[in-house]
Amino acid sequence: MKVIVSHDVDHLYPSDHHFRDLYFPKLYARSFLEWMKGQCTPGEFFRRCLLPFRRRLHHIPELLAYDRSLGIPSTFFFGMDNGLGMMYRRERAKPIMDELTEQGVDIGVHGIHFQELPEIRKEYDAFSALTGRKDFGIRMHYVRRTEDTFPHLAKAGYLFDSTQFDKTQQTLAAPYKVGGLWEFPLHIMEGYAVPPGKLEEGKQKTLHLLEKAEAEGLPYLVILFHDVYFDEALYREYTAWYRWLTELLTAKKLEFVNFRTAIRELEEDAKNGDSNRK
Repeated sequence: MKVIVSHDVDHLYPSDHHFRDLYFPKLYARSFLEWMKGQCTPGEFFRRCLLPFRRRLHHIPELLAYDRSLGIPSTFFFGMDNGLGMMYRRERAKPIMDELTEQGVDIGVHGIHFQELPEIRKEYDAFSALTGRKDFGIRMHYVRRTEDTFPHLAKAGYLFDSTQFDKTQQTLAAPYKVGGLWEFPLHIMEGYAVPPGKLEEGKQKTLHLLEKAEAEGLPYLVILFHDVYFDEALYREYTAWYRWLTELLTAKKLEFVNFRTAIRELEEDAKNGDSNRK
């Protein structure tokens, strides 16, 4: 089993949300309830209240540095449109995307539109115009999809998608093709793996998933960790969980690859299989 680590970039700067949506009021309310229930510390709550005054909300540089320290070739997905709390303009994301590309980091689209082909194509075209590339992948924001989403993504020209996710975490599916699109089902996401205030329970749930994946012979385990949570002062349990998980996988000597490497391997395997049958 090999491991694919990915990061969805939901937020960039506080000013993206100022007077545009209810992101901060909702964050305050949710964090206050967590504090009252003992699911976050007073310090975490008050530091989250100061987020509107910080220079940035994202933790891309810190997360990338950490991933690289463990030899993880992670992939970052950026929004090309707004919705459901993702409010930054793609032009503001471009310098970060360019810097990641220059460092050899793979990037893709964090999609908003999942129902209508013309809207899906607009996001594809926007990313292509920003990057000058035609071969890239996508994951839908909030992993939303319909039965038509994957065929539409294939028609739009996407190389791969990683939206399919069993929120009950009972099934662990392997990659498969939809037309010319490789679908990489998502298996582990921090928000579903770690119940609020229950880090140890989250670790046990994650260990169970890892054992299940190994027992079923899953070829690629796909992990999502949102970069905004990589901050011990703000989200100590999510940060601790991610460090614990990646260090555990490293200790197990599992190989980390990105989606592109996995696609090359899958297509080579398919080619060899066809050759063997001949």
